[in-house]
Amino acid sequence: MAASGAADAWLREAIDRLRTELLLFARTFAAFALRPARSARAWQTGEREFMNPLGFAAVAAAGYWGVVTVLDAAWPIPGSEATEGVAAPLISAVAPYAHYGLLGLSMHLGLRWLGSRRRVLGSIGAAFFAGGSIGTLTALVVTAAARWVGHTRGTAALELRSGDPVPFILLLAAIVSYALICVVMAKALMALHHTRAWKVVIAAAFAVGLTSLLFGSVLPEGDYGWHPYVQLDLRGGPGVSFGFRG
Repeated sequence: MAASGAADAWLREAIDRLRTELLLFARTFAAFALRPARSARAWQTGEREFMNPLGFAAVAAAGYWGVVTVLDAAWPIPGSEATEGVAAPLISAVAPYAHYGLLGLSMHLGLRWLGSRRRVLGSIGAAFFAGGSIGTLTALVVTAAARWVGHTRGTAALELRSGDPVPFILLLAAIVSYALICVVMAKALMALHHTRAWKVVIAAAFAVGLTSLLFGSVLPEGDYGWHPYVQLDLRGGPGVSFGFRG
């Protein structure tokens, strides 16, 4: 019998490597979702091994896309397939990471203004960890709930109106989801920048305000996940509108 070599072991090696990466993803996910400050310190010092932030974000986005695709098949909504298209779930899985990165960058700018000297890549990496963990988890919960409601009602249109508490509950869940992402991200950055809580609170408030203005008045509309926005309308006279959308 011929000796076993690399040509005969490639499948086993691929499966072993995949299992190792998935276990590392699961550990990273749980660490930053449950203990963001401690995990950020351990990541900074090299005390623990975590997945690369970009790879972590990619796997989280792929997982979200896979689950949403299954939900779309399990709970179809009449007419939504024609309007959304095949690429819509993929875009909705990837685009929020532009939001997370922008939120982390804005918090970083606020902390730098308050005296921190940390480099920006660490802050963006922590933002990807926060978004890929608690952001993915809460987005799946809100998306699954909205999909099920749309399926049972036979329409994707949910309007805020008196006498119908369901849209209000879904909106409240989305706001709580956004708040959790901000809290987890702020805790991770507080540990990463070795700074005080009040500075992180100011930086987070600055980041929320800046990104709200960017999403409402500068950046093109897109599926960035749930977020607040502030829209300035200077064409017909000074005007400001704000809200929460996703």
